[in-house]
Amino acid sequence: MSSIHLRPATETDIREFRTWRYPSPYDVYDLGEGRLRDGVAYFLQAEVACHVLVDDSGAVVGYCTFGPDGRVPGGDYARAALDIGLGVRPDLIGRGRGASWIDAVCRFADRRSIARL
Repeated sequence: MSSIHLRPATETDIREFRTWRYPSPYDVYDLGEGRLRDGVAYFLQAEVACHVLVDDSGAVVGYCTFGPDGRVPGGDYARAALDIGLGVRPDLIGRGRGASWIDAVCRFADRRSIARL
């Protein structure tokens, strides 16, 4: 299993992950043109703090956001916490990598003090 590295998302990265299409019932995570009006500009906003997960070969295997973008409608946000949104490339879903990728994202956020954005 390769290691995962995070880096800030570029316009090219965002255009790539916006094309990802998920099978039902996960298609609610599709970010096609109908979901976000100007998705590229949205994900480039500093307050969205979008990063991509990259494997050892340099391939983008996922993306994450930090802060309010990661909130789930109806969630309990009474206590202070860092909200994290995470998307995984559709062909990699269900391969047992989620826990290690979430760990990498959390470690990255801790090292970079992302919670203070």
